[in-house]
Amino acid sequence: MYGNFGVQAENYNKHRPPYEDAVFTHICNENNWKWKDGQTYFRFLDLGCGTGISTASLLRQIQLRLPKNSTFELIGLDKDEHMISVAKQMVNDKRVKFIVGEITDDKVGRNFDLILCASAFHWICKDEQSIRKIRSLLHGGLLGSGGRSPFVVVNRELASPDGFRKYQRRIVESFSKEIIPDIKENYQPINILLDYEFTLVSSIVLRVETKVTVEAFENSAKTVSAWGMIEDDKKPKAESKLRDYINIFSKDGVIEKADRYKIVFGYRYNNFPETDIENN
Repeated sequence: MYGNFGVQAENYNKHRPPYEDAVFTHICNENNWKWKDGQTYFRFLDLGCGTGISTASLLRQIQLRLPKNSTFELIGLDKDEHMISVAKQMVNDKRVKFIVGEITDDKVGRNFDLILCASAFHWICKDEQSIRKIRSLLHGGLLGSGGRSPFVVVNRELASPDGFRKYQRRIVESFSKEIIPDIKENYQPINILLDYEFTLVSSIVLRVETKVTVEAFENSAKTVSAWGMIEDDKKPKAESKLRDYINIFSKDGVIEKADRYKIVFGYRYNNFPETDIENN
């Protein structure tokens, strides 16, 4: 990972925009996630939860959708202790537990009804052990039984202003004197899930348009991990360059922006051969 999310955990949590409700409404609708008849206990995992922004969104949908008299456990897992520390302050619910660790550490248990990986899968998708572990932790279910327990990958990208991300990258590289690798080069989560024998793999793209202030847009831009590569004494000049560019797109101090959410679903069914990584 380039940069360091952990050192700017407070700033990340304060300025990273929340996920649109439409994204998690789609994730949790009954066509994508459905519990088994008579089920009263549920387990959920937010993998790479960061400061709990995605965890809070998932929690809201869980509370809306679960049947009455049911209980659940929601675990947020992230390897950065600073992120987890902030998450514990942000989400105050006794049914939610935050853990420092990685998916291969065997800290979260098994049999999850839904595993979410929001804006984080590109960091782990090249690790075979991690992906096989994710698959093994899902409820298997049987085709036709009514249960649908998905692994859900969410990636949010700025669709407009057009070209902003490229300029942002150039600013970081100019002031850090480092080349930023493109972590999402050739990143195709659909193909990855198919390669690892997830079934019924599908995807949808949602476009959400909003208006934000120039200040909010700038602060959000500085929550990317690469921004931490710029030394503190150089950040004022870098911020000035960033602000000048953002103002090109502003009208009366407001930016019209669009986010593109790509959501990918994959399932594990017991009807298909199962390979448990712990036996390999």
